Amino acid sequence: MEISNSKPDTRSRILQAAIRVFSQKGFHNARVEEIATEAQVGKGTVYEYFSSKEELFYQLFKSCSDAYLKSLTQDLASLNSVGDRLEKIVYLHLKFIKNHRDIARIIFQEHHELGEKLHRWIWSKREEKLNIISNLLEEGIRKGELRAVNTRVAAQVFLGAVVSVGSTIAFAGDDVPLAETTTAIVEIFLKGVGR
Repeated sequence: MEISNSKPDTRSRILQAAIRVFSQKGFHNARVEEIATEAQVGKGTVYEYFSSKEELFYQLFKSCSDAYLKSLTQDLASLNSVGDRLEKIVYLHLKFIKNHRDIARIIFQEHHELGEKLHRWIWSKREEKLNIISNLLEEGIRKGELRAVNTRVAAQVFLGAVVSVGSTIAFAGDDVPLAETTTAIVEIFLKGVGR
């Protein structure tokens, strides 16, 4: 993963180093000193940019996730059918996890260690995704593409399936074909709610 070059070079080096150290040691076992050494800066320099290890991880995950959600929103706007948009959601989510497996593994394995701020933020992003999916399903119902269902529950079922497959990708590796898996998830889901 590459962190945006619009940030100061030192901050970017610290974030890149944090990815390497977190992926090797996990969140709980990683130390700020190790991140500083990996970034070739002093420990105090890390604290000039980030108030704590939790804040560093939060900023790292936030920058990845914000880029993903921005891309998702832009890509969905260019598609018409509910099926195409659901496929885009699945594909981008699974691709994001495949491209950022180290970060995804930490979220899946060590979410209880990550602090209240990150938990609240992750929950808010989950709600944002659920709202996107729920609104998409409501539109599909209005257009007659889907039968009337509780869109909130349907969105939770859909996102749950995507997250579950995403955890497999995070831990099982490269042998999960993204395009085939995306199509399978959407087909299975739509057979349950489609007309």
